[in-house]
Amino acid sequence: MSNYRDEFLPDTYYLISNKGFNNNILFESGDDYKTFILYVIANLLDHPVLSISAYCILPKHFHLIVKNKEKGFKLSDFMRKIQVSYAMYFKKKNAEKVELK
Repeated sequence: MSNYRDEFLPDTYYLISNKGFNNNILFESGDDYKTFILYVIANLLDHPVLSISAYCILPKHFHLIVKNKEKGFKLSDFMRKIQVSYAMYFKKKNAEKVELK
């Protein structure tokens, strides 16, 4: 179940949760966790209006608690960039495991 929000209020905390498609594993190794965190940090540097207060990364899903510091910021764009980057990394890393038919 998703809760889509168009407007994010300033000085407000938000919980972001996401899980793998069909509840598949998102993070298989320590390198996967590190790569995801690096994508989050890189995007935070590009968007100083956000801060992360807490996070929890589990094999099949993750949670982030973020604070928005500015009105009008599109949190969905921030998350999309992280998730697309990580999905491309994960797909490339696992390309040899996929059996072509």
